[in-house]
Amino acid sequence: MARRPLPTLLRNPYAALLKGRGLVRTAADNAVDVFHPLITVGRGLRRLLAWLRARWDGTPGEQRGPLLFIAAAVVAVIAILPYGPVLAVAATT
Repeated sequence: MARRPLPTLLRNPYAALLKGRGLVRTAADNAVDVFHPLITVGRGLRRLLAWLRARWDGTPGEQRGPLLFIAAAVVAVIAILPYGPVLAVAATT
């Protein structure tokens, strides 16, 4: 009767380590794929905030009130944008 070969783990003691390393590398690659868009958006927001801060600092004090009002109005419109159809129906009835 022929002998069965030893399992891979018993033949090569480093096989489990290599398998674990491969799993970790795969998980890291998947994490990079998931988080890369978030990193890109975060960098863009940081640059946008730096530009806004420079613009705010460059705006004279008497013009900051209207600028703040316009910015608040834009944020309010964007906040209620998903409810546009409902608000349109409510306005017509």
